[in-house]
Amino acid sequence: MKYKLIWKAYFNDEVINQFDDVDQTKENLFKKVLERQDKLKLFCLFNVITKTNYIVDLVNGAISIGGVSKLAIDHINKQNNRVIYFRRIVKEITLNKTLDETLKEITYFIGFQYTVEGRNVKKIIQIYEDGRIVIY
Repeated sequence: MKYKLIWKAYFNDEVINQFDDVDQTKENLFKKVLERQDKLKLFCLFNVITKTNYIVDLVNGAISIGGVSKLAIDHINKQNNRVIYFRRIVKEITLNKTLDETLKEITYFIGFQYTVEGRNVKKIIQIYEDGRIVIY
Protein backbone atom coordinates (compact mmCIF):
# COMPACT_ATOMS: atom_id res chain seq x y z
CA MET A 1 0.00 0.00 0.00
CA LYS A 2 1.36 3.40 -0.96
CA TYR A 3 0.60 6.34 1.29
CA LYS A 4 -0.93 9.41 -0.33
CA LEU A 5 0.51 11.79 2.28
CA ILE A 6 4.19 11.43 3.08
CA TRP A 7 6.26 13.35 5.60
CA LYS A 8 9.58 15.16 5.57
CA ALA A 9 11.36 16.47 8.67
CA TYR A 10 13.76 19.43 8.62
CA PHE A 11 16.34 19.58 11.40
CA ASN A 12 19.16 22.03 12.11
CA ASP A 13 21.64 19.80 10.32
CA GLU A 14 19.74 17.39 8.06
CA VAL A 15 16.50 16.44 6.34
CA ILE A 16 14.81 13.06 6.82
CA ASN A 17 12.25 11.79 4.31
CA GLN A 18 9.65 9.23 5.31
CA PHE A 19 10.72 7.14 2.33
CA ASP A 20 14.15 6.90 0.72
CA ASP A 21 12.65 5.68 -2.54
CA VAL A 22 9.73 6.46 -4.84
CA ASP A 23 8.24 2.98 -4.46
CA GLN A 24 7.84 3.52 -0.68
CA THR A 25 9.73 0.37 0.26
CA LYS A 26 12.53 1.93 2.35
CA GLU A 27 10.73 3.73 5.18
CA ASN A 28 12.28 5.82 7.94
CA LEU A 29 10.20 5.43 11.07
CA PHE A 30 8.70 8.52 12.73
CA LYS A 31 10.64 7.43 15.81
CA LYS A 32 13.74 8.95 14.15
CA VAL A 33 12.01 12.34 14.26
CA LEU A 34 10.96 12.00 17.88
CA GLU A 35 14.47 11.02 18.94
CA ARG A 36 15.81 14.34 17.62
CA GLN A 37 12.83 16.56 18.35
CA ASP A 38 14.99 19.16 20.11
CA LYS A 39 16.63 19.94 16.73
CA LEU A 40 13.43 19.75 14.63
CA LYS A 41 12.48 23.00 12.86
CA LEU A 42 9.80 22.02 10.32
CA PHE A 43 7.64 18.95 9.86
CA CYS A 44 5.87 18.67 6.50
CA LEU A 45 3.25 16.43 4.94
CA PHE A 46 2.90 16.40 1.17
CA ASN A 47 -0.28 15.13 -0.46
CA VAL A 48 0.81 13.38 -3.68
CA ILE A 49 -2.78 13.54 -5.03
CA THR A 50 -3.66 17.22 -4.44
CA LYS A 51 0.00 18.42 -4.44
CA THR A 52 -0.65 20.34 -1.20
CA ASN A 53 1.95 20.91 1.53
CA TYR A 54 1.00 20.99 5.20
CA ILE A 55 3.80 22.49 7.27
CA VAL A 56 4.24 22.58 11.04
CA ASP A 57 6.68 25.38 11.85
CA LEU A 58 7.96 24.57 15.33
CA VAL A 59 10.19 27.67 15.48
CA ASN A 60 7.35 30.14 14.96
CA GLY A 61 4.48 28.07 16.34
CA ALA A 62 2.36 27.91 13.18
CA ILE A 63 0.73 25.49 10.77
CA SER A 64 0.66 26.39 7.07
CA ILE A 65 -1.77 24.82 4.65
CA GLY A 66 -0.72 25.03 1.02
CA GLY A 67 1.59 27.91 1.88
CA VAL A 68 -1.39 30.25 2.18
CA SER A 69 -3.22 30.10 5.47
CA LYS A 70 -1.76 29.78 8.92
CA LEU A 71 -3.02 28.64 12.25
CA ALA A 72 -0.76 30.61 14.59
CA ILE A 73 -0.51 30.64 18.35
CA ASP A 74 0.13 33.45 20.76
CA HIS A 75 2.32 31.98 23.47
CA ILE A 76 5.60 33.75 24.20
CA ASN A 77 7.99 30.84 24.79
CA LYS A 78 8.24 29.12 21.42
CA GLN A 79 11.12 26.93 22.57
CA ASN A 80 8.92 24.14 23.90
CA ASN A 81 6.90 23.33 20.75
CA ARG A 82 6.75 19.57 20.13
CA VAL A 83 5.53 17.91 16.95
CA ILE A 84 2.36 15.80 16.74
CA TYR A 85 1.89 13.30 13.92
CA PHE A 86 -0.19 10.16 13.60
CA ARG A 87 -2.46 8.34 11.14
CA ARG A 88 -5.93 6.97 11.75
CA ILE A 89 -6.72 3.94 9.62
CA VAL A 90 -10.39 3.02 9.21
CA LYS A 91 -11.21 -0.47 7.98
CA GLU A 92 -14.53 -2.06 7.14
CA ILE A 93 -14.87 -5.55 8.54
CA THR A 94 -17.28 -8.15 7.19
CA LEU A 95 -17.91 -11.20 9.30
CA ASN A 96 -18.70 -14.20 7.11
CA LYS A 97 -17.16 -17.62 7.43
CA THR A 98 -13.93 -15.66 7.38
CA LEU A 99 -13.10 -12.22 8.64
CA ASP A 100 -12.75 -9.92 5.63
CA GLU A 101 -11.41 -6.43 6.09
CA THR A 102 -11.22 -3.63 3.57
CA LEU A 103 -9.34 -0.38 3.96
CA LYS A 104 -11.92 2.41 4.03
CA GLU A 105 -9.76 5.51 4.58
CA ILE A 106 -6.63 6.89 6.15
CA THR A 107 -6.62 10.31 7.78
CA TYR A 108 -3.51 12.11 8.93
CA PHE A 109 -3.07 14.34 11.96
CA ILE A 110 -0.27 16.89 12.29
CA GLY A 111 0.35 19.77 14.61
CA PHE A 112 2.26 20.70 17.70
CA GLN A 113 1.88 20.96 21.42
CA TYR A 114 3.44 23.16 24.04
CA THR A 115 3.24 23.72 27.76
CA VAL A 116 2.22 27.07 29.23
CA GLU A 117 1.70 27.67 32.95
CA GLY A 118 1.77 23.91 33.59
CA ARG A 119 -0.96 23.25 30.98
CA ASN A 120 -0.46 21.22 27.81
CA VAL A 121 -1.95 22.91 24.72
CA LYS A 122 -2.36 21.19 21.34
CA LYS A 123 -2.87 22.67 17.86
CA ILE A 124 -3.82 19.93 15.40
CA ILE A 125 -5.25 19.58 11.91
CA GLN A 126 -6.77 16.42 10.47
CA ILE A 127 -6.12 15.85 6.78
CA TYR A 128 -8.12 13.57 4.51
CA GLU A 129 -6.51 12.12 1.41
CA ASP A 130 -8.86 14.13 -0.83
CA GLY A 131 -7.61 17.40 0.70
CA ARG A 132 -10.37 18.15 3.23
CA ILE A 133 -9.12 19.35 6.60
CA VAL A 134 -10.48 19.72 10.10
CA ILE A 135 -8.85 22.13 12.55
CA TYR A 136 -8.90 21.22 16.23
